[in-house]
Amino acid sequence: MFASSDKYESGYGWPSFTKPIEPANIKELPDTTLGMVRTEVRSTSGDSHLGHVFDDGPADCGGLRYCINSASLRFIPRDDMEAEGYGAYLDQVEDPRDDSRWESRRVALQAIERIDLKVELLGKNRRGAKCCSPQERI
Repeated sequence: MFASSDKYESGYGWPSFTKPIEPANIKELPDTTLGMVRTEVRSTSGDSHLGHVFDDGPADCGGLRYCINSASLRFIPRDDMEAEGYGAYLDQVEDPRDDSRWESRRVALQAIERIDLKVELLGKNRRGAKCCSPQERI
């Protein structure tokens, strides 16, 4: 129903997603229980309650927050998706073996390490004390 690539930290304590994988697999219904107006999210095939959708999600991702009950979720590792019948959605889930998407992060980490080295040298020269290297901080 939802992909980990669309999950984000909303600060509400519930698993939150910006969108469903396949909108046809969910239905949204008005919910006026508990003295409030909100939109319930249910599965189309089993009519199971999944959670609610709100309009306070990340604006750059459409502005929706699908607040989903964790009990209604089952994590399926990417390597098992085909066997579990979810092969059609593999293109929506990042492949951890794809090194190209990590290149910019690797370059950024190298830049941070160079900055740490400069700070270490500066700290040693100014205060006469050796600073911790990034490896020693871990």
